[in-house]
Amino acid sequence: MSLYTALCSRVLFPVHERIKGHDSVGRMHRLESSQWWSAEALREAQARRLNAFLVEIGDRVPYYRALFQRLHFDAAGVQSTRDLAQLPLLTKSTIRDNVEGLMARDHGP
Repeated sequence: MSLYTALCSRVLFPVHERIKGHDSVGRMHRLESSQWWSAEALREAQARRLNAFLVEIGDRVPYYRALFQRLHFDAAGVQSTRDLAQLPLLTKSTIRDNVEGLMARDHGP
């Protein structure tokens, strides 16, 4: 690795990302370490992230909040991707009919 490459990748890029408030370097390190995880550990991590995502959209996105309530879908109780079979597919017509409701309540401009 050249001095220039080392300087950019180990100093300038991390500082730049920190100034912007991004966690790119931390994410990269987590991804690099996760490539060595067992299949079970990967499934557990996937389930945790999926669960957190579903809880967040159930809280922030009106369409999904209403859908989860109507279906009695417990986002916090999701254990795997198989649990997603309880939810209907998101179609173009659903998107067209629910444009405003599909935006998170605190979305940007």
